[in-house]
Amino acid sequence: MTFHPPSYVPDVPLPADDVSIPDFLFGPRSEEYGGVQKSKALNPFTDGLTGRTFTRDEYHSRYESLARALAAELGVEVNDGTSELDKVIGIYSYNSIDTMAAAFATQRMGGVACQIGHQFNVPELVRQLDRVECKALFTCAPLAHIAIEAAAVHGLPRERIFIMDTSDNILDGRTVPSDLKTVDQLIAESANYPALEPLRMEKGEGATRVAYLCSSSGTSGMPKSVMISHSNIIANIQAMSAFESGHKGPNPDVGLGVLPLSHIYGLCCVGHQGLYRGDNIVLLPSFDLIEVLQTIQNFKVYRTWFVPPMMIAMVKANHICKKYDLSSIRHVVTGALPIPEKMMSEFGSLIPESNIVRVYGMTELSGIASFGHPSDLMPGSVGNLMPGMTARLVSLEGEEIVDRGMPGNLLIQVRGSKSLGYYKNPEATREMSPGDGWIRTGDLAEFRTNEKGEDHLMIVDRVKEMIKVRGLQVAPTELEGWLVRQPTVRECCVVPMHSETAGEIPIAFVIRTEDTMDQDEQSVKDAINDGIEKNFAEYKKLAGGIVFVDSFPKSQGGKILRGQMKQKAREVYEATKAKQQPVIQSFEFSDSEDDSDEESDEE
Repeated sequence: MTFHPPSYVPDVPLPADDVSIPDFLFGPRSEEYGGVQKSKALNPFTDGLTGRTFTRDEYHSRYESLARALAAELGVEVNDGTSELDKVIGIYSYNSIDTMAAAFATQRMGGVACQIGHQFNVPELVRQLDRVECKALFTCAPLAHIAIEAAAVHGLPRERIFIMDTSDNILDGRTVPSDLKTVDQLIAESANYPALEPLRMEKGEGATRVAYLCSSSGTSGMPKSVMISHSNIIANIQAMSAFESGHKGPNPDVGLGVLPLSHIYGLCCVGHQGLYRGDNIVLLPSFDLIEVLQTIQNFKVYRTWFVPPMMIAMVKANHICKKYDLSSIRHVVTGALPIPEKMMSEFGSLIPESNIVRVYGMTELSGIASFGHPSDLMPGSVGNLMPGMTARLVSLEGEEIVDRGMPGNLLIQVRGSKSLGYYKNPEATREMSPGDGWIRTGDLAEFRTNEKGEDHLMIVDRVKEMIKVRGLQVAPTELEGWLVRQPTVRECCVVPMHSETAGEIPIAFVIRTEDTMDQDEQSVKDAINDGIEKNFAEYKKLAGGIVFVDSFPKSQGGKILRGQMKQKAREVYEATKAKQQPVIQSFEFSDSEDDSDEESDEE
């Protein structure tokens, strides 16, 4: 049985496949593609901390000039016959008013923007630069020291590191290295270079030309880079806009841009759809409770995109939230990992005039696959399929599920938007999409019909073993691979443990080696945690702890029974949940070598 979008949602045309993302959003035919009338468009982005902003025309000119300077710095031409994957530019930064300008400039000169989460440490950044063979790197002052060290290891010349604008309050005492060019300096220098020729795209090329490389742990296994085409993003923009057209008026709004633009959820909803609609997105570098509340109040934010930990932080600090005027909010979207109905209700009491909807998606689907409609909500649902989406459910044995209400592996197909797969990883690509146009999400789902006869998507569990920390995926195999190389670890198993603030956190069960059994347990744990901290991003830490065990339950084939270890993790959680945690006023929605509400890879 196949499942389809609701009957009340208009269909969308096949995505334009001969136009780049920047031209789709800013070019002379942007209105023909259904984009906002330029006369109605608000300023695309505003820095929520400094107030710096540009008009739509100024932002267009800004990325055009940046593209001209970037091409000159790299010594490349727009249509030089080389692959776009020979012009990969890394963007490693907190949210900046320059983030999307750097991405559009890269695509404008015929290259690929590689979105890198700001939580990467030096080893992880080196691995990413090596994996995609970056030719230049945009970063920001607070991360410049990491970028410089990683670039040196990778072999990227120092002069190809460029600094994007960020607020002084996140510098943490650091200064911008004077020898590194800033985006503003590059734009100023662009006046010395000739204008770039238009990017030539033949019919159908938009569906095969890579626009972004985004990190994801995929539907299974180790971190990978997903190749996302221009048409992939365009299709998702049009689908979201068509879905919202039934309940959202045509006038642009003010949106809150606190989701990281390195993550597919933020990249699509904040970085692209807002531009298509003509919204003004007020950007914040990361989630800080007070800054978020002040921004909503000062800019009269209408629309927000959150992940559940942000909402939980606000609920736990409701006494602080009540000091601010949040009455302008009318539309809240939440995704990237589950949120309990009770917490949704408590959050709704903070902003009673707003609609709160869930979304579901993943990097491999180039964004959002299902969206909640304010007039058609169902408890536990992550919404309805978006226009152009078709879904199927299959059993663990691969048999088609023909009954509603029966769970199965979720497969999704996007009309006119074929996945390009993982960069330099054909085996994983075949596993994710075996060539029939269907994408295996790795999620266990079911469809339920409401009283209106519309199908709602319910995410039951994840078939894959990914751990979702604040909406970001942690691959147990990555941590386990590092753990078993340690001299104190004979065998290990990493599984998720529930967390009220992060959704899930990794916990490691470890069998120690024989010659370390007489060592102090805490010293062994401290050494392991120190190594994890040095080699992995913050959100991959073993925040659930390290538990020493004597043996693991195993199948007849010798595989560790992870289900039983997850039950052990639940027992550990139950034994410690009485400990109260302080109110969280800030946290990092980080994006690492990744990549929903019950959502999969993303959102």
